[in-house]
Amino acid sequence: MKICLSVWLVSIALLLSSCGARPAPADSGGLSGAASSQGDASGNLTPSYFGDWKVTALLGTAPACAMSQEELDACVGLTVSYEADRFTAEGLTCEFVPGTAYSENIITAEEFTAACQLEPSELGVSASMLLHVTVGIQGNIGQNRLLGRDFFVLDGASLFIYCDGAFFRAERTE
Repeated sequence: MKICLSVWLVSIALLLSSCGARPAPADSGGLSGAASSQGDASGNLTPSYFGDWKVTALLGTAPACAMSQEELDACVGLTVSYEADRFTAEGLTCEFVPGTAYSENIITAEEFTAACQLEPSELGVSASMLLHVTVGIQGNIGQNRLLGRDFFVLDGASLFIYCDGAFFRAERTE
């Protein structure tokens, strides 16, 4: 009985120790945006895309782009902000319960090409996998176009934002 209890306690201790935080690998294996989280002063992890961003360039458009050239040009210079409890774009702030608004998934370059009808290399991106983030806005605004709701993390200093068939580069402003 003592041996069974000891084995059970050791198993539980090993299981709990394996659940601790692990450092991110140094080699991302071609993943753009692999460092999706960063630690703050208190040791909490926050997504690397949290903060303020400015759209600096139009990277390209998909064949089915729904925006006119005037609309495309007007997006350059706009700012977006991603925070745990809010998302701000085009002068509109959407608030939500922290942890409920951002969904992340990794997509391959092939999946990107199939969905967007553009290869990442046509936009200046050479990664074989991309971190795709969507802001899940509910209600009326969720049905409207809003720049910054759908983006890909390139690294800690740049994103590329997808909006109605157009791709824009955004640079961190902090």
